[in-house]
Amino acid sequence: MTHFRLASLVLLLTFACTASAQAQYRGTSRIQNPVRQPTTSPYLNLLRGPNTGGGGMGFNYFMRVQPQLDYLQTSQRLSGQVNQLNRRQTALQRELDAQRTPTGHSTTFLDTRGYFPQ
Repeated sequence: MTHFRLASLVLLLTFACTASAQAQYRGTSRIQNPVRQPTTSPYLNLLRGPNTGGGGMGFNYFMRVQPQLDYLQTSQRLSGQVNQLNRRQTALQRELDAQRTPTGHSTTFLDTRGYFPQ
């Protein structure tokens, strides 16, 4: 009986201390945000030795790390500009939709009253 109580206590504490987990990842898609932060630091390229196609630390910094950091900074800036343009376009589209008035006449599907006498 004590094993059952101990097991139920451990199980209860396990469920009480865990956070909820989502089954699906609902982050931003690559279409909306094509540039993400790198999964590893670009400074890890400093550790490359001459046997892995690298030179000294200065070579690795200026030829590998710095261009990657420049690329990330530029792509983030461009992503922000694209998002700003999308917001402007949406605002202009809403403004144009508010200014438009409906035109034409109503129609119905399979209405033959205008063609055949009744």
